[in-house]
Amino acid sequence: MNVTRRLFAPKPGFMEGPATRFGGRRRRVRAALFLIAIASTGTASANDSAAYFGAGGLEFTATDAVTMEREDLRVSQELIEVEYRFRNVTADPVELRAAFPLPRLDMKKVFGCSDVSIPFRGKPDFVGFETRVDGRPVQLERQERAFVGERDISPLLRDLKLPFASTGDDLPAALKRLSPSSRERLRQAGAVTEDSCTDGSDGPAWNLEVVYHRPQRFEAKAIKRVQHRYTPSVGAFFLTPSAKLTGPSDRRVPEFDTDLARYCIDEGTWRALRRMNGGREVVARPLEYILRTARSWRGPIGEFVLVIDKGSADALVSLCTTGVRKTGPTSFEVRRRDYRPDVDLEILFIPPPGN
Repeated sequence: MNVTRRLFAPKPGFMEGPATRFGGRRRRVRAALFLIAIASTGTASANDSAAYFGAGGLEFTATDAVTMEREDLRVSQELIEVEYRFRNVTADPVELRAAFPLPRLDMKKVFGCSDVSIPFRGKPDFVGFETRVDGRPVQLERQERAFVGERDISPLLRDLKLPFASTGDDLPAALKRLSPSSRERLRQAGAVTEDSCTDGSDGPAWNLEVVYHRPQRFEAKAIKRVQHRYTPSVGAFFLTPSAKLTGPSDRRVPEFDTDLARYCIDEGTWRALRRMNGGREVVARPLEYILRTARSWRGPIGEFVLVIDKGSADALVSLCTTGVRKTGPTSFEVRRRDYRPDVDLEILFIPPPGN
């Protein structure tokens, strides 16, 4: 028997970094990326390329014109806040289209049996995403797409006039109103599944991808500060502290769930887990933040500061990194200079029972 009973574990998070294309995303839920594409302005450097909306969505290229001088990232279960300080190192203005994809959301989990929180359920902006540039709030456009695996089924859902990006009651109601022939089209596409948690009717089986995007101008030789904040959609799984463990002392895992090695739970943390709830099951909440995309900017991150807030002094938190310094009853800090991340950030929060 597996000692971890997974309810739903999306990996919320946010990373800002250029990439070649956001359309071809990996199957596992990933943290959101800040993707850019250098737009041709006539004054930009010679190797700039155009940004456009292709058949598969926004297309992007990397940049060698903008550096990330500093990143300040603050992570908790309730809020993601990040501030970037960029500099255009060229003698000409550079215009980019900045895109902010959220982690793909498994709609089967949203409307099914799983324990997943939607911060602002039923609203188009269900995570309350906010962006400021140089201290001023900015308006963002939205792009919404639905995937089964890596296949974009958005055209089919739009053709059936389904509110496929909704986290409210209007989506299940719209599915119930479909004709038998329309339901069959969805079944053939793998877009619906029988929902055994409610009345057994068809429920959504696609992954929702929401992208916030806007044009961005970087003046020549100038600094640009970009801030984002949002409430992540957090899932959970049950963890049994009394399970038989294996592995080295700094990376102990249950015998039947070696996947937990990604969080580097050491022997001392397992002892604290056993004390937390008398050895009974506790709820663990994973969070992932993609760091490696920052390698696509020009040069390393000049200064990187990570602050983790575990929320409660009695809570536990575990991650694989070095140089962690406790800065308060609930806060920890990691600092790096000239940082080229080669792994992503994965954090496991374990709040005390009742939190």
